Amino acid sequence: MPHLRTFFLSSLTTNLIDDAQPLRIRIKPKDKLHKESDLIIDQIRAIDNQRLVGEPLTLCNQDFMDQVHKAIFEVIGKN
Repeated sequence: MPHLRTFFLSSLTTNLIDDAQPLRIRIKPKDKLHKESDLIIDQIRAIDNQRLVGEPLTLCNQDFMDQVHKAIFEVIGKN
């Protein structure tokens, strides 16, 4: 696979909304993410790698990423 110059990201907000799945997935504070936040699934976009500044706030484990993938497919209507 060639090295791609873009990556996908999703917005985070600390304006929490309970029971908003699949549009939001709650992420607990850890590492440099200091506040509980919602990952906003319907705000995913691609950006150029050169726009990435600094270090990631946190890294997500595979279980969390599986939840993200499932939510994305629910939102776009795929099974």
